[in-house]
Amino acid sequence: MHMWAEASKRPFIITEFYAKGEDTKMPNRQGAGWIVQTQRDRGLFFQNFVLALMEQPKCVGFHWFKYMDDDPDIKKQKQYGSNKGILDYNFNEYVDMIEEFKKITLNGYRLVGFLDASEQRRRCSMDHAQRSLL
Repeated sequence: MHMWAEASKRPFIITEFYAKGEDTKMPNRQGAGWIVQTQRDRGLFFQNFVLALMEQPKCVGFHWFKYMDDDPDIKKQKQYGSNKGILDYNFNEYVDMIEEFKKITLNGYRLVGFLDASEQRRRCSMDHAQRSLL
C-alpha cells in the first residue's frame, strides 16, 4: 500500500477487494480474491487489509466487493460462482465474517487517529535519532 501511495503522490481509493470462503457450497472459481477456510477468516482478511489501508494517509476509502454471493441458479455461476458477498444468495448474513468487519468499521475513526499518532511518534523518533548522529 505504501508503494501505491508513494508512486501516485495522490489520494487513492481501493474500489474492490474480497476473500472467498471454502466453507460454502460455491466452487470459488471466479474472481481474483484470496481463498480462505471460513467466513471468520474472511473477516480477519478484511481486518488485515483495512488496517494496512488505514495506515496510509493518502488512502481516502475502500469498498468490499460485493454485497451478495453469485446466483447459483445461473448455469455459468453454478459452475464458476464465488463466495464474494457479505450475504449469501438467499439474503442471509455471513455473521462470523460481519462480526469481524464490525471490529474495524465501528472503530474506524479511533483507529485512524491511533495510527496517525503512532506515525507521528515514529517520525519524531527518527528525526531525533538522525539529529543525534550529526
